[in-house]
Amino acid sequence: MHNLKFIYLCHGEIAYSGLKYLLEHNIFPDYTIIHKDRNKFPSQLSYFNKIDNIHKEYNFNLIESNSLTEHKELFLKSAIAICVGYMEIISEEIFSSPDLGTLNIHCGKLPEYRGRAPICRAIMNGDNKLIITIHKVNSKVDGGDILKEYPLEINDDDTSNILYEKCKTAIGEILIDLLSFLNLHTEDINRYYSPQRAAEIKPYKSLTENERLINFGKSVKEIHNLIRALSPPYPMAILKAKDKTFYVCKSEYAFTKSELKTGTIIYVNKDNLKIRCTDGDLIISEILDENKEKINLINNFEVGDNLI
Repeated sequence: MHNLKFIYLCHGEIAYSGLKYLLEHNIFPDYTIIHKDRNKFPSQLSYFNKIDNIHKEYNFNLIESNSLTEHKELFLKSAIAICVGYMEIISEEIFSSPDLGTLNIHCGKLPEYRGRAPICRAIMNGDNKLIITIHKVNSKVDGGDILKEYPLEINDDDTSNILYEKCKTAIGEILIDLLSFLNLHTEDINRYYSPQRAAEIKPYKSLTENERLINFGKSVKEIHNLIRALSPPYPMAILKAKDKTFYVCKSEYAFTKSELKTGTIIYVNKDNLKIRCTDGDLIISEILDENKEKINLINNFEVGDNLI
């Protein structure tokens, strides 16, 4: 099946899962490139340890890079490069060097979710599917022509962490399907690309505090979607109350009718807080203080308080 000479640009747990799956199926990238300066990624220690261990097990061709420009000759000798999570902006000199160019695997539908945090934003927006998009790398952020799309179901109780795990599980089969497709259509691959209207939609940057702020004027499901999209280890939804900042970890909701004013607390114990929203009740089951420590809700909220 595999005869294309390809480079695998690898960073992060999804990329590692894909690499592991390929190696387990006896598919070895001709060159696997990871970042050399591990100090830039202090939260990724586990990922780098896994790369070290799998390298010992399979002895594949691993390159630790400070800059992809150093490896231009490898790109020129390759049919294609596949980027999964790699954290360097790739110059045109590099991404155009392989015969078939460079592909990026983006965990979000394009162009709607160009840029940062596509998994979080898909849940925040109440989407029922996450689209993993394979697109050509060009000079625009996530702006290149689309080759393939792979849908993943988003369940009503999925958090971003759960959805991230789904991406990790799916990535291996996606890579094998992609490589099979590329091998089958090497000569006529350009006919399968679809241009995207990238110019119409600006790429997202990192999630802002304003995006994370709970607005009880929204529907109860919208608020729940925000909370589950940002639940730990993501940065968490923000609740402003009594001149304090709190971080909300978990929630449930129920559609109900009530004459109570939106934002009113209708029940509280040490672990649960029920708040009236525009079309239902939000039940929050874990809140952290400004120091990210779990709080006793009774000590901080009272029935009848209004959070708007």
